[in-house]
Amino acid sequence: MKKILALLLALSLCLSLAACAKNEPAPETPDVGEPETIVNPMTEETPDSLLQTVGIDLSYMQEYEDARFFLYAGELNIAEVQFSFEGKPYRYRVATPAAVTDISGLYYQTVETSSEEVGYNPAALRMSEEMGDISWYDIVPGVQYDLSCTENPVGTELTALANKLYVPVQGEVDGLADGFLQDALRNLTESYFPGSSGSSLTGAACAAALADLFTEEHPSAEAVEQEVLRFGSALSAEDQVKFAAQLMGVKRCFDSLAQNGIGILEDAGAVAAHYPWDNATVSTLFAAMALSGSEYAYAERLADYAAAIRDGKDRGELTEAGLNFMVGDLTAETVGYCFEDLDNDGIKELILGAMDENDYLRGLVLELDTVNEFGFLEQVFMSGERNRLYTVSGSTFNHVGSSGADDSFEAVEEYSAGQLTEVGTGLGEVTPRTLQPLSAIA
Repeated sequence: MKKILALLLALSLCLSLAACAKNEPAPETPDVGEPETIVNPMTEETPDSLLQTVGIDLSYMQEYEDARFFLYAGELNIAEVQFSFEGKPYRYRVATPAAVTDISGLYYQTVETSSEEVGYNPAALRMSEEMGDISWYDIVPGVQYDLSCTENPVGTELTALANKLYVPVQGEVDGLADGFLQDALRNLTESYFPGSSGSSLTGAACAAALADLFTEEHPSAEAVEQEVLRFGSALSAEDQVKFAAQLMGVKRCFDSLAQNGIGILEDAGAVAAHYPWDNATVSTLFAAMALSGSEYAYAERLADYAAAIRDGKDRGELTEAGLNFMVGDLTAETVGYCFEDLDNDGIKELILGAMDENDYLRGLVLELDTVNEFGFLEQVFMSGERNRLYTVSGSTFNHVGSSGADDSFEAVEEYSAGQLTEVGTGLGEVTPRTLQPLSAIA
C-alpha cells in the first residue's frame, strides 16, 4: 500500500512540473541583427589601375617571376607587388605620403637598423632573424618605398635589389631641369661657414650666385623647397644641422645685399650678372630655402632620441644626456615628431610628442624646440610628469601640472618668438598632431 501511495505522489509531482513547463513562455532568441561584413582593404589590381589610383607606374615589375599587383585602400593608398627574385619571395610597396612613413606592415620584436643608400636617397635597413626590409623616401616627388623579405632575409641582397627596382619618378619641376639647384647648394655647403673669419663676404658671394640663378630660372617657392629637401636628405645628421645654419646665414646675406648690394659685392669681389634683382621675388625664394631647411636644425636631436630609445637607456641616462626621461617608458613607434612654423616667422618649430590615445599621453608634447637667428636649435619647453604641455590648435597649447597633491595648475598658452605666453585659463580641446614615428629614423 505504501509503495502504491509513493508512486501516486511521484506521478502527481511530474504532472505538476509538466503543466508549469507548458505554461512558461519559450525564451526569446536575442536579436543579433545582420552579420557584419568586414571589407578586405586589399584588392588585386593591374599596373594600369595602380597608376590611376596611386600615380606610380609599376608596369616594369611584370618582368619579375610570379609578379602580382595589389592595392591597400585607406587613408593612404599603398601599391604592392609580390614577386620572386633568385628563389626568394619579396614584397615591394610604394605610396605617396606627405612625409616619411612606415608602410612596411612589418612588426619587429627585436631589430637591427643600419643606414644605406638607394639611388640618391638615404635608406633605413631593418633586419631580424625572421624578416627584413629597406625603406626610403624620395622627397622631391614625395614617394615612400619599402622592399621586404620574410624568408631568409639578407641585408646586402635587400639593398642591392632595392637599387635595382628603384625608378625615380620626378622629371622636371615647373619646367626646370631636375636638380637645377643642387650644384649651387653644394657650393654653399663647401665654401660658406657662418661665424668664421670672412664668412660674411663668402656668404654674400653665395647669395649673389643664388640670386642670379633664381633670376635666370624663375622657379616657384615649392620647387626651391623640394630642391633643398632633396639635397639635405642625403647629408648626415651632423651635416644637416650645419646646412640649416648655412641656409639661414645666406638668407641674411641676401637681405643685406638687397639694402646695399653694390658696396657688399665690391668688398666680396663678387660679380652679379643680374644685379639689381627683383628683390621681392628673390626674397621669397630665399625665404623658401630657409623655411624648408630649418627642419634640418633638429636632425641630431631626433637622431639622439631615436638612438636612446633603441639602446634602451633608462631615466637616469636620458636625463644625463639632456633628453626627456619620459621617453624611457615609450617606444620608437609611440614617440613621433612634426615640423610646423607655429608663429609664421619663416622658421619651423619641432614638436616631439607621444603617439597614444590614453588621456595622459594623448597630444602630449615631450619637447618643443625652435631655431635661433643663427640657425641652431633652442629648447622652448620640455614636459615632465608634473609639468606637461599638450597640443590644442595652431600655436596654442594646454599647460597643466602640479607641485603637490593640493597644488595644481592649468593654463592656455600661445607660442610666439621662441616662448610660450599665457593667454587664458580655460583649457582648449586637445588635438593631437599627425606625427612621424622615431622608428623611421635610422
